[in-house]
Amino acid sequence: MKKNFKIRHGFILLYVLILSYSYFQSTSQHWSSVIDFDLTVIYNSLQLISGLDQDFREHPAYTQFMFYGLSFKVLSFFNSNIITSVEQLLTTDSPNDSISSLFLIARFVNSIFLIITICLLYTSDAADEEDS
Repeated sequence: MKKNFKIRHGFILLYVLILSYSYFQSTSQHWSSVIDFDLTVIYNSLQLISGLDQDFREHPAYTQFMFYGLSFKVLSFFNSNIITSVEQLLTTDSPNDSISSLFLIARFVNSIFLIITICLLYTSDAADEEDS
């Protein structure tokens, strides 16, 4: 019982650290400061939810594009400033702000994926220990 309590609190602390790090990195780092794969993934996610063919077909992460796109769509219901199509990105008055908000959302979706992966690995490892 005491061991589970410590493990549970350790995971909660880890999740808070991951989300905090992601938040502070996203708010202190401009999306263009390091031209990375993030912009490619954001653009391809917008293409996907716009009903267009994605440009970056060599990448096997269709699921990543889909989850980002779904996240953009869901959050756009709560914040009308979040763009959900390539056409909106091309015609917006402030593309820098639009990409910055999509970049922040993408970072949080990545953090959630990381947390889910940690949980699945831990539960898988705990199940293996019970079997042996």
